[in-house]
Formats: sequence, structure tokens, C-alpha cells
Amino acid sequence: MGYKPGIITLNPILLNKHLVHTDKTYLLKDLIVCFNINKEGFNVFPNLQNVEELIKSNTQYKLMGMSIFASGAGNIPSSIDYIKELPLDYVVFGTSKLANVESNMRLFKN
Repeated sequence: MGYKPGIITLNPILLNKHLVHTDKTYLLKDLIVCFNINKEGFNVFPNLQNVEELIKSNTQYKLMGMSIFASGAGNIPSSIDYIKELPLDYVVFGTSKLANVESNMRLFKN
């Protein structure tokens, strides 16, 4: 099976410019790029509209959204509804309570 390469970035637009203008495009096949994306646009760089456009147009590598709840600034059910509309391959969220994991997973499955 092996490992898949992953990159975390705060500016997926800038990273994408570097990735697609390389002569090593074979590296993109298994790559997972993780970045902030949330309905509120909190810590989404350079801005929410550009990142949404990148998500909708990308076919070269896998996309993982993080900070999807805007560090607590957003309504969780509304945030999940927003994220489910985007063609992301993965999402990641953090919590210290099992009840929150269970609740969020139920919302993702519905």
C-alpha cells in the first residue's frame, strides 16, 4: 500500500501555481493538499471565492479541507451543509469530545 504524500498549506492558490508549473507533474497523482475552507472565510487565503474556484476546477490531486468549522465561529450544521456542496476528497476536524465526533459524523452522513 505505501504512504501517500500530503501537504498542508495556508494558500492553496499559490501552492497550485507552483505545482502545475513543474516538469514533475507525475508527483501530483497521489498528492493530497490540505488547506482551510469554511463558509465564513475564516483564515481562507487568499480569499474564499478564489479557493472555492480552485476546489471546483482541480482534477490533478486530492483535496482535503480543514478548519471547516472556522475555529468555532460558524454554526456546525450550516458549516457541514456548505462543505458537503464542495467537491472535496477529504475533510478533517478536531475535537476533544467523542460526542462531538459522533454528532458531526451523523451530520456528514445525512
